[in-house]
Amino acid sequence: MNVFRALRAVLRVVVCLCLGIAGVCFAATDWSPATLLTQPFNTNVSKIQLIPGSRWGLFRESDSISIQTTDNSAIQVFDLDGNSVYSGAPTTLTLPRGHYIVECNGDRNQFAVLPNDYNGASFLGTEADNGGDSAFTTRLALINPSWARTGQGQWATVEAQQGVFNWTAMDQAVAANPGRKIIAIAGDVAVPPWVNATNFVADYTQFIQAMANRYSNQLAAIEVWNEPWYNKFPNTTNQDTFVAFYLQLVAQARQAVKAINPSIQVIGPAWTSFVRNESLAMTNGIALFDGWSWHDYSHGYHAPDQDYDAPDWIPMLETDRLGYYFGDFVTQKPLLVDELGLYGQSALGIANTTTDPLYRSNLDWYRGMCRTIKTVIMYRACGVEAIIPHV
Repeated sequence: MNVFRALRAVLRVVVCLCLGIAGVCFAATDWSPATLLTQPFNTNVSKIQLIPGSRWGLFRESDSISIQTTDNSAIQVFDLDGNSVYSGAPTTLTLPRGHYIVECNGDRNQFAVLPNDYNGASFLGTEADNGGDSAFTTRLALINPSWARTGQGQWATVEAQQGVFNWTAMDQAVAANPGRKIIAIAGDVAVPPWVNATNFVADYTQFIQAMANRYSNQLAAIEVWNEPWYNKFPNTTNQDTFVAFYLQLVAQARQAVKAINPSIQVIGPAWTSFVRNESLAMTNGIALFDGWSWHDYSHGYHAPDQDYDAPDWIPMLETDRLGYYFGDFVTQKPLLVDELGLYGQSALGIANTTTDPLYRSNLDWYRGMCRTIKTVIMYRACGVEAIIPHV
């Protein structure tokens, strides 16, 4: 058995469980979806009911799953190998762990079966629960992500008036994510209107200090800006001035945070995978970062290989490939992929109306899931600490 096939065997047990977010659980097979999804249906029709609804499509192996249709039409249940699990009248099933598609005349749905002792995954994260949607809170409890990333504490939101801090939204997000490793985005596009080139670094440092003080025992990491770029800072008109300014910002933030709680990680710069030269230039300041946060919007689109079952794809070799982007960070600092773009068409046939080419894909849903498997395993083989799909 070659390395890839051995990994694929592991994926059936591990990835299928750990990446079952929003009812999606991935299996590694050579099956073609064209042999399965043949029933005509209308995406505006909702005839299939999965009970108990409190599971939100994330069942456990011991659950009795009742599959009903509003008009009592017959159902067909498939696994991702294309095998028919059940065909006949609406019924109640107990199924082994895996991902399933259920169809009837006019409708289609999907669900996942996780182990009875499923407790989430140490590397899996989501965008944080902001505490305002009880249904979302219930779903998230079933996924049980270890990491949560929130932008409720951004500088422009919290300190719109100099010296006056409004932590209401951040307090709510922190309270809604107990026990999770929270990454706080400490800045993005906007800056407070009173900030200028003269006071930027000093006042940003005071803001970071206030954040670390308030949430000293609740934050896992503070991310010094989201996707920093020249136009987000004053007087940064080229690579050299920008890198120097950003590293100064990180250095001051780090000093403030570590004086309050050394266990809070200071991470950045949360760039996308289309930025390389600036990333490599940052390696001169590698000691300032506890972790290197990264936004990947290319690997899911252009997978490590073009054919899923290519025998020469070995994830351990991806460390060298990722070094193209990360430089020394790939081996010397933890990587946190806290935005991971995933690509593929819906298994339910729901049309993607997005016009932005960054978020469009011609991949069918099955190949999209296969590439997700490979992308995640690639990063895990490189020691990635956190992976947060950006949906």
